[in-house]
Amino acid sequence: MYHVACEIRFRAGHYLQGPDHAERLHVHSWRLRAVVEAERLDEDGLVMDFDRLEEHLRRIVAPLEQARSLNDLDAFAGRNPSTERLARHVFDQLSREIDEPLRLREVTVWERPGCSGQYRR
Repeated sequence: MYHVACEIRFRAGHYLQGPDHAERLHVHSWRLRAVVEAERLDEDGLVMDFDRLEEHLRRIVAPLEQARSLNDLDAFAGRNPSTERLARHVFDQLSREIDEPLRLREVTVWERPGCSGQYRR
């Protein structure tokens, strides 16, 4: 199995509310990594072009960066926009962009160095 990965960074604000959290709105410089896999390489010897994968990721994070807070987005309505949920959101969005025979393997999101959440199906 072949794998390619692309990482990007973006800035977005959020806050968590609940029994163990009463945060104020704050902004992170998030790091995002997506891994795509394939059993065979294409005619150019690639799983997927890095630029194409990065374009998909930039398109997905654009609304996240433009929002006042991730909490304001429909994707997180009534739910804390945790790092784990953000990874799932990006995974779900990106999986719609990836066509067979490629498969999205996983998405990892770092809130800060050394602290990440991951979603893989």
